[in-house]
Amino acid sequence: MGGFRSQHQQKSRQIKTYSQEAQQSLEKLREKLEWSPNKIRDIAFNSSLCRLPKFRGSIIKNYGYCGQKIIRRNADSSDGFWQIRPSFFLGFPGCIDRDTI
Repeated sequence: MGGFRSQHQQKSRQIKTYSQEAQQSLEKLREKLEWSPNKIRDIAFNSSLCRLPKFRGSIIKNYGYCGQKIIRRNADSSDGFWQIRPSFFLGFPGCIDRDTI
């Protein structure tokens, strides 16, 4: 799933329509894959314990994975450009090589 793209001097930024369409697509995919939220993971990651480095590291190590995301730098400028940056994402256990973290 991507993000809303805006360009310098864009006349309309229909982010609300884009967000609604993206949400509908995500809901259809979740239904097709029989996905359900992981309440334990959400509680753990949103708790105040997650501020502790060892606990946070454990959450990321067990539920996170490394990936890349494309971001737009200087989006409101004619000098804007795309950049690929490494990033951490929360996902399902077992989908990462834990030795790389």
